[in-house]
Amino acid sequence: MKTILFQERFVGEILSGAKWSTLRPGSPRFTVGESASFRHWTGKPYRSPQFEFGLSFITSVTPNVYVADEMLSVDFREIDGHNLRHFAFSEGFKDPEEMFSWFSEHYPGGFLGTRYTWKPFGL
Repeated sequence: MKTILFQERFVGEILSGAKWSTLRPGSPRFTVGESASFRHWTGKPYRSPQFEFGLSFITSVTPNVYVADEMLSVDFREIDGHNLRHFAFSEGFKDPEEMFSWFSEHYPGGFLGTRYTWKPFGL
């Protein structure tokens, strides 16, 4: 079974069912229907054990997600307005500004990757 690692700040959102998707750099590495182990580091990454906080099945895989300079595009179509707010919320952010700020800090040259969704926890 493949693993998806999360920052601890997202664990509560995932377990409550508020966060039901994630963006990962690169080409798809999961397929629809595949099971996944959801984990976070218990301390410093790569220097501490991982804690498994849940299991679920991947429900969708969307390649070609690009985030940069306060712009989001999915499959080469720009996302804005209500859809942008919904996207940011499903990724565990309170609003698009927080999401863009996080991606700017972690991917200063822009992010290109894949979005995975799963059957939400807590439902």
